[in-house]
Amino acid sequence: MATLLSTTDLTAQFGGLTAVDRVNLTVEEGSVTGLIGPNGAGKTTAFNMISGFLTPTSGSVNFAGREITGHAPHRLAKLGMSRTFQHTSIFANLTVRENILVGMHLKIDQPFFRTLTGRIKPVDEDAVREILNLLELADRAKIQAGSLPYGDQRKLEIAIALAVGPRLLLLDEPAAGMNPEEAMRLVGVIRMIQKRDITVLLVEHNMRLVMGVCDRIHVLEHGRKIAEGTPAEIAANPRVIEVYLGKGQANA
Repeated sequence: MATLLSTTDLTAQFGGLTAVDRVNLTVEEGSVTGLIGPNGAGKTTAFNMISGFLTPTSGSVNFAGREITGHAPHRLAKLGMSRTFQHTSIFANLTVRENILVGMHLKIDQPFFRTLTGRIKPVDEDAVREILNLLELADRAKIQAGSLPYGDQRKLEIAIALAVGPRLLLLDEPAAGMNPEEAMRLVGVIRMIQKRDITVLLVEHNMRLVMGVCDRIHVLEHGRKIAEGTPAEIAANPRVIEVYLGKGQANA
């Protein structure tokens, strides 16, 4: 597989603190890649630099054969990169369907308010319906987004990101707020997204989900990458086990 996304010596410093320290990542096209690590490891900071919400102190980001370091998020969305966030980022006063239409605006060639009021082409309506079905939100299409249970709000945020029409989807803690059953259903959703020829890079604390859906995993600790490999390789890596369980338990 060809490399779709890569970072070279990606670094973020805040005063005397180095949150991300010369991190090199690669994401192969068509893959589901995980970025994991304990709290404070620098995962979200790395995500923010990749997705244009934070300018790196140094280093570079390459996407689809071009350098995109420091590009604004809306420019990256037009290039085919979209993301979700740790905390839900939805339009609470709009319906579920209207939230998806907001996401679709970048690829619908018509004025924004015409898109939002629902006057869209049949092919675009089909795309909305497909996304609703994929995220199991079809029966909630006309419900105000803010009234959804938290787990469904997380799914709606993924739906909005998919509506952009991404080539690369970045998921930041997609299972946050979901119960175990919902999190395991999310594994199936991510696999279906992958089958749509969308590459996925995700940050997640739910190790069962990570191990169940990722093709390859990168591990950060204190801003530095300490391991990379398949789920089986990561699960057996002594350094990773030490980071997650503590030295005493890792050697037990």
